[in-house]
Amino acid sequence: LLLAAREKHGPFIDDLGAKPQLERAIEDWRRAARLQPLLVSSGRGDSLLLDNHLMTLAYLIDDAGRSSEELGAQISRSVALSADMAEPVTLPVEPGLSDPA
Repeated sequence: LLLAAREKHGPFIDDLGAKPQLERAIEDWRRAARLQPLLVSSGRGDSLLLDNHLMTLAYLIDDAGRSSEELGAQISRSVALSADMAEPVTLPVEPGLSDPA
């Protein structure tokens, strides 16, 4: 989804100042998806060889999730700022309709 967003809405994301956050989120999700451990163990917690594959994967997914949240926060901040800076729009009232204000 992030790759499609970058391809389809890249200029808009640039305008929002969210390109660095988007690129980081994409890279973090790639790292999680490409994890290829040398050894995967699912032994007991007190075994000689401790299982760390799931913890590593959990760390990478958590990191990618945080990057995605930072992207969303940047987009929200930029959209809110744009809305604050926008000039108020007065909509014309059609004859026979009451003014909504």
